[in-house]
Amino acid sequence: MNDPHPLVKVEVFNADGRLLEVHTPKRVGPDGEDIYVADGLGKLKVVIHCREMDKGEPVKGWQEWPE
Repeated sequence: MNDPHPLVKVEVFNADGRLLEVHTPKRVGPDGEDIYVADGLGKLKVVIHCREMDKGEPVKGWQEWPE
């Protein structure tokens, strides 16, 4: 199946090669995904909810900050 919105895990490093963040997307429906952003130690920092991705730009989105 050709997914119009492929899920891509992203690792962010600083100039010295230290892992700063990991962005892990998870599909939540045919037109949405949640992106879980964790720091380099694996602690969840924020969840970015993206919806209506099948309708083009702009995408409806909001953030959820864990306590």
